[in-house]
Amino acid sequence: MTRAKTRGFVGVFAALLAACLAFAVAPAAARADSALELTNAPEGADGIQLLADDDIEMIQVSGTFHYYYATQVVDLVNQQRAANGVPALTMDEDLTEAAMVRAAELALYFSHTRPDGSSCFTVSPKASGENIAAGSLTPDGTMDQWMNSTGHRENILRSSFSSIGVGCFSLGDVTYWVQLFGTGAGEGSVDPVVATGYATLYFDTAYVPVDRVGFNLNEAQLDPQPLAAGESYTLWLCIPNAGWDAVFCTFDGDGLTWESSDPSVASVDATGVVTGVSSGRATISATTWGGRTWSKTFEVSGGAVVPPVDDPVTPPQLSEPEDVPGYVEGENVVMWRLYNPNTGEHFYTSTQSERADLVAAGWKDEGAGWLAPIDGTPVYRLYNSVIPGGDHHYTRDKAEYDMLVSVGWTGEGIGWYSEDESGAPIYRQYNPNATNGTHNYTADASERDMLVSLGWVDEGIGWYGCR
Repeated sequence: MTRAKTRGFVGVFAALLAACLAFAVAPAAARADSALELTNAPEGADGIQLLADDDIEMIQVSGTFHYYYATQVVDLVNQQRAANGVPALTMDEDLTEAAMVRAAELALYFSHTRPDGSSCFTVSPKASGENIAAGSLTPDGTMDQWMNSTGHRENILRSSFSSIGVGCFSLGDVTYWVQLFGTGAGEGSVDPVVATGYATLYFDTAYVPVDRVGFNLNEAQLDPQPLAAGESYTLWLCIPNAGWDAVFCTFDGDGLTWESSDPSVASVDATGVVTGVSSGRATISATTWGGRTWSKTFEVSGGAVVPPVDDPVTPPQLSEPEDVPGYVEGENVVMWRLYNPNTGEHFYTSTQSERADLVAAGWKDEGAGWLAPIDGTPVYRLYNSVIPGGDHHYTRDKAEYDMLVSVGWTGEGIGWYSEDESGAPIYRQYNPNATNGTHNYTADASERDMLVSLGWVDEGIGWYGCR
């Protein structure tokens, strides 16, 4: 998804329009390490008056700011300009910081209008043109989007522009991209780092309506009702992106005030983790900076769960590889499939002990997913600890693996192996509405078709299992 805008000129893109005008941005402090805070809070007397307005709300969102990708985008822009006989742009530090602010704002409101209702150009006095995009994970993919759209291409190749700042911000599984163009000489320098941190975003509820806020809107799951004593469940306050309804912006739990109506029944910590304590009903509330409160009532069953010291927990009884048709020891391995009802994530492992540990922790065992060869093309496994609740990803594409590691995922090496194309296809699907469990992998074409009919994106064949 992309949109383009130029001061005094509206770029054309799929009949998407933008609006314009009004407030200043507090510049971010210089980055000395990989932690970062950005804010779009207004300054000055007018800004103070604005923040006292009942229509103004504030949230914090945790994510990753990709300054490394920003420098790559500038290189790609200048390659395109050189190929078209246009002078190169110089990267500008102020425009880059402003573009990072705008990229974080896109997670809340995908539009050239800012979340407070003002024009995109109010983010910096140096800004004279803006391109925005979302969805692609790489600079190359995003540049392809922009160069294949008339308005964005015109901004990239405009001879009157001489400087540029690029913003790139990842929240959950969605990455947001911004190019800000200037007519002056580029100044300052930009460190090509990957910075984890949070953005503090102020917004006008007339543009980003808070009546659409709710708990765990981005997860296809059933609430645990009743919640067992000793069981925990994380509440995430979410708001649909006002410019892209298929995507949700998740509030950072640390930026909210959490309260339980009866902590003796259910407690809640400072990040929104609810834990059942004893039988009864308790209402959990989350209050924003602006004083708006959302609540959810939990019924809790049972007393406190304390396993007897002398009575070890009985390990779950699981099927063995020998029970799976086609399994031959030394020739293939069984890939076990598990489901986390609290996050919606599917997990895949060939290790019986890891499978048993997850089942003991509350995951649902779904049995054998497919048979994998004991050698062949590696399928890599990664883990993202930044996503609320965590998320795993699997790919046989080493370039995709390296890219995800470069943006903060933990590379867990080779998970298993893939057959060649004569093997049984394992289909890959993507859920654009989820934060956790964003991908599903299955050998069952009918399962793939069912998920696609529900709005999942068919991403073809991930790898191949044994016939």
